[in-house]
Amino acid sequence: MTNAAERTPLRVLDGSILTNSRYPADFITSNLGIGINVVTAAHRTGVRRLLNLDSSCVYPREAPQLMRKFHEVKTAGAEEVVVWDSGRPRREFLHVDDAADACVFLTEQAEPPELVNVGMGRDLSIAELAGTIRDVVGFEGEITFDASKPDGTPRKLLDVSRMEAADWRARIRLRDGIATTCEWFLEHPGEVRA
Repeated sequence: MTNAAERTPLRVLDGSILTNSRYPADFITSNLGIGINVVTAAHRTGVRRLLNLDSSCVYPREAPQLMRKFHEVKTAGAEEVVVWDSGRPRREFLHVDDAADACVFLTEQAEPPELVNVGMGRDLSIAELAGTIRDVVGFEGEITFDASKPDGTPRKLLDVSRMEAADWRARIRLRDGIATTCEWFLEHPGEVRA
């Protein structure tokens, strides 16, 4: 008799809409396993305070609520970049430095709020995001949206009112974050995962 791990090959889950729709059980199993391991390890080692991070993807699909491709098409001299979906879904982005700052801020609070959303509190459409990335990268071609590909969740905007009430706000604007990330990307081509 073999266990489930022996029957099912390990998949690298990239977080894309396509992978998520093909392997939903793998996603939930991996995420639940990570959460269980973190909480169990914290309990066993006597951790008195646990900062458990999660994604805005934990909210239901209808809840009220990308950069290498542009570089490659620019370098190749292509006239067009194709973005999956209609461009209408809206997303919120938080720079990693702001996320780290929020984690430190929360751990330093004498009585932090129990459940909080950490984000910008502002969103933009995928089309607006693609346009911003195009401008920062310097790609002068067209952006085409492939509406035959799934849109995913229509909107992911977090309610950050609890963090704002605790006197914390994200500081890094999206365009600035994209620019510094793009600079890092160009300076470290061998360190970027395909």
